[in-house]
Amino acid sequence: MVKGSFCAGLPEDFTYGFEPLTEPLTLPTPPVVINSLGDTRTEYVFGRTMANFMAGSSLITYDGTQHVTYMSTPSTCVNNAVTRYLLRRTQPGPLLCPYAPLGR
Repeated sequence: MVKGSFCAGLPEDFTYGFEPLTEPLTLPTPPVVINSLGDTRTEYVFGRTMANFMAGSSLITYDGTQHVTYMSTPSTCVNNAVTRYLLRRTQPGPLLCPYAPLGR
């Protein structure tokens, strides 16, 4: 399975075909999950459910429609929280980040 920053840290055998989780998944470094309220590829309920099943994780909710949010939108709320997490492993806790329109 090819991995990117979106799923780094998941066990190597964590792929499609496994039974759904019935108890929280504990990873060495709890992840930050980012999901947009209007994402048409990963509905918000699925992002929230994934964050709930990963012990110690945080959910950042972006009030937009993007599928990929970190560094893909001008949202300083999202980008600053994720950058702090990546550099310092500081969990942002649950965040609701407002829509940030692209500059012209």
